[in-house]
Amino acid sequence: MGIHLLQEFLETDSHGGQKAVNLSALALEKRRISNQRLRVVIDAENCLDRLYGGFLSDWFCGGSWTLMQNFLSHLAKVCTDSEIEVVIFFNGAIERDRIKEWYVDQASMRQTINLVFANIGRKGIPPSRCQFVPLACLRPALITAIRHISSPNMQARFSQNDHRLEVITFCRENQFDAIMAAHGDYAVFDPPRYFSSRNLKLTFKGVFSTSEFVMDKVARNLDLHPKRFCFFAALLGNHILTEKDLLPFYRDLTNSADTVTPAPKDVFKAVLNFVRQLVTIDDVSVIGHLVFRYFSEEERQEKIALLKQSLQHYYNGTRDAAAVGKDSAVVVNADLKPADILPPFSGERSFCDMSISEANDSHLSERIMNMSIDEKLPATPSQFKLDLSSSTSSAYSSTELNTTRTARSLRGSIRF
Repeated sequence: MGIHLLQEFLETDSHGGQKAVNLSALALEKRRISNQRLRVVIDAENCLDRLYGGFLSDWFCGGSWTLMQNFLSHLAKVCTDSEIEVVIFFNGAIERDRIKEWYVDQASMRQTINLVFANIGRKGIPPSRCQFVPLACLRPALITAIRHISSPNMQARFSQNDHRLEVITFCRENQFDAIMAAHGDYAVFDPPRYFSSRNLKLTFKGVFSTSEFVMDKVARNLDLHPKRFCFFAALLGNHILTEKDLLPFYRDLTNSADTVTPAPKDVFKAVLNFVRQLVTIDDVSVIGHLVFRYFSEEERQEKIALLKQSLQHYYNGTRDAAAVGKDSAVVVNADLKPADILPPFSGERSFCDMSISEANDSHLSERIMNMSIDEKLPATPSQFKLDLSSSTSSAYSSTELNTTRTARSLRGSIRF
């Protein structure tokens, strides 16, 4: 669950919201119409495998840096010949508020690495495409190669605070034509054009292609007004308002038992219907009382504050915020009541039919537990190390060292 469900919908179930595009042809057309270059921002964090040179099965034994250098040189040449300006953004931000997401990513990476070495040892076969894990030195190697190529049409940049928010801000402030990435946040930010970084292809003949997500068609397929995308994304869950905070809400929308975690697709459809049926989204506090009615009053106010913060996060990346100023606040109408937010429901009593007083007495609020950093991080950084034999662990010694150093520094500086 989470905001990544929106990106999965774009890539699999958008029903016509995705189409193939040839960037070289787009650049030629723009040059003919406006006598300007096509300018694209690429989020490198979503396409490290593509920038590495596509699928090269020797990445697990040290990497093939000559092939990577040749791929980037070819990419720079194609951009120069087609008059395409590309800025590749790397994540240089610590993003302390995403430490829990970082830990989950590290645990998943560890499982993948163990699976790769198990397949090599037992079956003697190289890893598949889906098992690609970025080497610890891949980002510095990419940056060094891009600077060595020194092409005016291909540059590397870093984010400093909030990576994706800075990417979309850079795109708008410098009047770029599109963003190439693969994250649900960008779908909510609504960039000028949204290209898929996972489908990035560069042929030997110089064809630079990918696929485009047409957000107008996506909104029509979802039957959701674009102004409500921020609310939809916030209720799907993110690093501010997590899925665990919203789990009682998900269970009631999907009529799931108290001990069952609803299926991601069911949650996506249920939250979509909930946001779609809201009469108005002007009063965040009233909607927050409906969403967090299973919490105590004190906890509910904390969750509503997180909901407002999550909404502000997404709103700061939209065109409306860029037009009126980055610090614009979410509009709140204190005169509305819960009855004005939701339309009348018929049939069996559901989550939306309960009163707030009934929800305060609900036993479901007892299930909510606040997660601490000690529950997420291991007791010592050494527990991050891989359980591999000495003959195979040398290839990932740099990954272990980088992980343990990062874990040690974060445990000493982060407080929740």
